Amino acid sequence: MDVVAFLVALGTFVWGFEILKWFSQIWMGVMIILLLLVFTLYVGWLRRHALRNMESSTDDCFHKLRAQFNNNIKLAQLTKTSIWMTLLAVVIFYFGGWFFDTIPPEKLLKKIALSSVIFAVLIPSAWYWAHKREQKFKNEIANLNDMLK
Repeated sequence: MDVVAFLVALGTFVWGFEILKWFSQIWMGVMIILLLLVFTLYVGWLRRHALRNMESSTDDCFHKLRAQFNNNIKLAQLTKTSIWMTLLAVVIFYFGGWFFDTIPPEKLLKKIALSSVIFAVLIPSAWYWAHKREQKFKNEIANLNDMLK
């Protein structure tokens, strides 16, 4: 799913490239190549324990499970961080559109209003979900450690 999300973002960027003004092309290109590609590779690396063969000793299985739970905690923390990074990227995008006069003011106000409503709903709910996942995997590690005592 992480790779599919990256490919959808890349496809949307390529498909809409002609419509975008120069600042939007540069900013979105940088976001897709640097952030989304790096993010996708890092998330894939964090999920590596889930893809490995679990047919080994019980101790090895517990070690891999604990490692994956730790990586799931990192993924939840990364999700919480990326929420704020996305907000910052959108603010920079709109500011650049205003500063370089690549987005007409009336269109910019509509985009800001719509984005504000969307972010007002999505940011708290996504952050809460990621926080709950982080807590869940911390509890899973504690339970796993209790089983190993």
